[in-house]
Amino acid sequence: MNWKSIGPRALLSIVLAAMLLFCKHPSPAKTLTNSDINGIKGGQNKGVPTYKGKDPAGVPSVPGATSGQGAVVVKKHLPYKEWEEEYSRYFKEHYQDSSLVLKPKIIVLHYSGTSNFTQLWWTFIKGGQYEGSPGHLSVHYAIDRDGTIYELMPPNRRARGTYGVNHVAISIDIIGNGENDILRNKNQMKVCFALVRWLSKTFKIPAENVYAHTEVARGKEVVKEYTDFFDRKNPDHYPPGSEGRGPGKAYMFKLRYYLNEKSSPP
Repeated sequence: MNWKSIGPRALLSIVLAAMLLFCKHPSPAKTLTNSDINGIKGGQNKGVPTYKGKDPAGVPSVPGATSGQGAVVVKKHLPYKEWEEEYSRYFKEHYQDSSLVLKPKIIVLHYSGTSNFTQLWWTFIKGGQYEGSPGHLSVHYAIDRDGTIYELMPPNRRARGTYGVNHVAISIDIIGNGENDILRNKNQMKVCFALVRWLSKTFKIPAENVYAHTEVARGKEVVKEYTDFFDRKNPDHYPPGSEGRGPGKAYMFKLRYYLNEKSSPP
């Protein structure tokens, strides 16, 4: 084509038409879809790795490893009976109810902030200064990097793992140092999802009552059961700067997709 033979108006029309052609169909923004889940869907509820019978280095042996249908849960209970007086006082102060019996209504997930299970175990055993008073933290389950599930507290016993909802929550720690760490461990993720689904079914806890620790930190805005009679300055949410240890949005998106997918095996 001889561009010199085209007048200015005609050339302008061609340029405008080209601009419209390229702007009419912009590239769609990337969104999370089912394909994002495919990497973790296979075999999530078809069993988890078998416990090999070896205790992690540095952790005292606790008898009572039991196997369920398709999943092995190692009972490695914390000395929670020794903490009864401390825990009764704690629940009385924060929830105006000294009972240690748990009737779970929600499930809360955390990442442990430790490199291994042994570090988490000794953090609980040693205790420390928490929420303005000395005491021992605890969770019901910890999921190790190799997929082993440890039951640290019976699920019908109140634990001290999620401030604000300990009176109604089953708490789960995923061994890892952050969101990226636990997202990379697909095997651990499968086991976690299977455990949450089993707990949800066993205790009739709906998927919408499964939270990340960071979500609980927002208090009653997100979790109606949030309660704190001890902190009168921030009774409805965590104090500013206290956000909890995840998991993040990406992990919870995958978990919620799994829990809500009707085609998932029972």
